[in-house]
Amino acid sequence: MLLAERVRNEAEKKVIKQILERHLPRAEIQEEVMYSRCMESEEFLRVRSLSEFSHIVWTKSMLRLFTLLSKCLRHKEPLLLVGETGCGKTSICQVFVGSNIVYRL
Repeated sequence: MLLAERVRNEAEKKVIKQILERHLPRAEIQEEVMYSRCMESEEFLRVRSLSEFSHIVWTKSMLRLFTLLSKCLRHKEPLLLVGETGCGKTSICQVFVGSNIVYRL
């Protein structure tokens, strides 16, 4: 997930997916499923229960940001949020800080 998200080009992302699926025969990578699973996580349920974040619309891209940020923080991976103005970079960071989601190893 993180490997494919580090590339900025959809064609490169597709190549990485094909290579992983070719070398891991039982693995079928379904992005929609990967990013929708976060909706069942304890962190996501906590955020949804807080009224201060009720204004956030959980689109596919926001779920993707939540999932990736969560994975990076959990595994102490560095991350760089890059995107157009208004795509949710600041909002998703406010969600993690405001909901007091903490990861410990």
